[in-house]
Amino acid sequence: MAPKIPLSPARFAAIAAEVDERWKNLARGPAALTHEQVLALAGELYRDEVAAHQADPGDMRVGAAGGQPDGHRLATAWSLPETLARDYHGARVDALLARRGLLVSEGDRKRLVLATVDAMKDAHAQLRRNAEGDYRPDPQATRFPPPRRLGPPLTVAALWADYKEQKQPSLGTIKRWEPILTKMAAFVGVADVRDLTEDDLIRWRDHLLQAGGLGPKTVRDVYIAAVSAVFRWGKGQRKLKANPAADIEVTVLAKPQLRDKGFTEVEARTILSASLAPPGHLITPEHAAARRWVPWLCPYTGARVNEITQLRGRDVIEGAMVRIKDGHAVEEPFHFFRITPKGSLPPERVSGRVD
Repeated sequence: MAPKIPLSPARFAAIAAEVDERWKNLARGPAALTHEQVLALAGELYRDEVAAHQADPGDMRVGAAGGQPDGHRLATAWSLPETLARDYHGARVDALLARRGLLVSEGDRKRLVLATVDAMKDAHAQLRRNAEGDYRPDPQATRFPPPRRLGPPLTVAALWADYKEQKQPSLGTIKRWEPILTKMAAFVGVADVRDLTEDDLIRWRDHLLQAGGLGPKTVRDVYIAAVSAVFRWGKGQRKLKANPAADIEVTVLAKPQLRDKGFTEVEARTILSASLAPPGHLITPEHAAARRWVPWLCPYTGARVNEITQLRGRDVIEGAMVRIKDGHAVEEPFHFFRITPKGSLPPERVSGRVD
């Protein structure tokens, strides 16, 4: 028995996505194929045939494609030549439909068989050129449309809507990421996010850096990070075969540190003195209170500005502190505030001990 070769995580995800798509096609029931979809499927058979024999085409000059019916003449009922075409290519067509999980009508199956006749003629013509030592690209290869999925496309907007519904990101994340995803989708111009490639995102990255006027750190830590997070979730949900943003790199040069990170005494005095200035008549009382207290609460607590500004009244909690004074435990009241991601924990009385 041949040893089993373990699948890499990337290969496993790709196969899982293909199987999932196959089941979705089967669950959808019989599908009506457009002319473009018929030719796209025939193109898959063309590429399979060329890939199977291109490395060693043998002698394709005589008899390889002889006697095959002309697809352009077989446009109506199953005539004798059409029956020969069905018998010759029917199994190949049925295998392709099974691989894609497609259920089609007998009429669409016939259209696909007839399109396969012409596709095989082109494939065998290319293999004859290969057998004669000509490995230049087949000029007929580009006539086939790319493979098309059945059913509605998975748009960036639809993927983002699913992400919001299931992940429940904060309002701040939604406000920051949604315009990024919308602009990215408009720039790359890909209707189905499953067709988005790493090259598409590299073009977008370069546009942001060159024409967008954004710094490398912002592009990397905000724009690429937001897109990658949504695509990574989509891959985990088997909506995508891969995360095309996973390996997008942005070079961020380290800035030389010309001074300490903290404020100088002069800067601290300037900020705190400005906070005590009388408020003007153009700002609200709430804005005036924030301008007054936030600069003082931050240095006294070590909290960030956004952490202080999210506080509500119920986030300020009364507690009791136990100190050891003259050998005796003395309880002293104090107040503190609790910072949480959503500021949603209920207030409670807490006691602590400080020696």
